[in-house]
Amino acid sequence: MQDRRRQTRIRSLLRGKIRSPRLAAALDCIVADLSEEGARLRVTSPSSVPDQFQLFIPLDGTLREASVHWRLNEEIGVAFHQPEEGSEDLEDRVADRLVHQQPRAR
Repeated sequence: MQDRRRQTRIRSLLRGKIRSPRLAAALDCIVADLSEEGARLRVTSPSSVPDQFQLFIPLDGTLREASVHWRLNEEIGVAFHQPEEGSEDLEDRVADRLVHQQPRAR
């Protein structure tokens, strides 16, 4: 598959939830990589993901409207409808989320 993205995506591996009125319950996903314009998500059943949905990242409360652009095996590529608000650099936000997602040492 040819990469035609306008922006580089940053590897994130964040936990996410796919929400839609068409779903009985939110679907779990992993946000494999992320940019201001879209993301690559890992899901157990790509065919059960509606074409349009909300992507929720519980770690920091991020909620984005998204549309599916492609489906391949257990991954889907999505585009966000509007850029995420905030002046903080995307790489800094992802790094901060990753630090807070790590399990604490006992």
